[in-house]
Amino acid sequence: MIIKKVKNRANGKPMAWQINDLVDYIRSPQNRNPTEKVLHAGGWNFLTGTHSGQKSEMICLASEATHTNNPVSHWVMSWREGEVPSRQQTDEAVSIFLEQMGLQGHQVIYALHGDTKNVHLHIAVNRMSETLGKVVRPNNGFDIKVAHKAIAIIGNRQGWSAEKNAIYTVENGELVAQESRKRLRQSEAAKTFETRTGTKSAERVAQEKAYPVIVQAKSWQEIHTKLATMGIRFEKKGSGALIVVGDIPVKASSVHRTISMPKLCKRLGEFEPGDYPDPPKPLPPEPASTVNVEEWNEYQAEMAEPAEVAAGEDICCRASSTIF
Repeated sequence: MIIKKVKNRANGKPMAWQINDLVDYIRSPQNRNPTEKVLHAGGWNFLTGTHSGQKSEMICLASEATHTNNPVSHWVMSWREGEVPSRQQTDEAVSIFLEQMGLQGHQVIYALHGDTKNVHLHIAVNRMSETLGKVVRPNNGFDIKVAHKAIAIIGNRQGWSAEKNAIYTVENGELVAQESRKRLRQSEAAKTFETRTGTKSAERVAQEKAYPVIVQAKSWQEIHTKLATMGIRFEKKGSGALIVVGDIPVKASSVHRTISMPKLCKRLGEFEPGDYPDPPKPLPPEPASTVNVEEWNEYQAEMAEPAEVAAGEDICCRASSTIF
């Protein structure tokens, strides 16, 4: 799912004309485009049930706003090709959107259009509050951020496909900002290690391999069993947790806040230690970049060669001393 806020390009025209034009288009798009049709429509928080009556109510309330030219915002949600929400899902999507925006109880007119490969939902919501007597500014004006939270919740609850570049996702019932995950990915120490050796740091291995397992696991034993096959362990340390990659510990909370010990205990219950093999499964080094893999492999071979030669020389020497 994606969402966008439609800019008002008719600022020079009277507010009543703008609202009238928008609402007419949402409810009757075929008047502009014969191929455009409405799959489902609705309107909430009005005294009347007719299109003209609701339109008049919205214009009347909006005219009470004193510090804005037009308090009615126009939003469009769009689903992927092949995904078509039912009437109930459309109504639920509008309800979640209003809740996240802090606009419950506000006048809203909406309609699901099916004129393109991607069905899309038009929403006209009046930010002028009848009870407060003022215009509400969702998230102090940063409403696009809240809108992205709304579609993450809608997509998760209704099972729609997530966008690869989605700003928010829902993991284990919690909203997670993708940009915050990116900021946590690499500490300076890990960057230095990878630059110096060309090998993935323990921190990156924990993020790439352990994090997906931990965040999706349904029990402590599932975490331990799956990590053990990778040569990784999850251990409790004081009140916190460690992800041990080979023999290098990485703080779980530094990988992502959703897998800190308090968060996991809240989701999975009291911590249960795992039964890991001793010695642990070997964890071979991995190249930090795929750009120079051949050179990295040659370097690894060269680093291993002296140890093998030294071992061979030692065997020869012990054999010679035995003979003579």
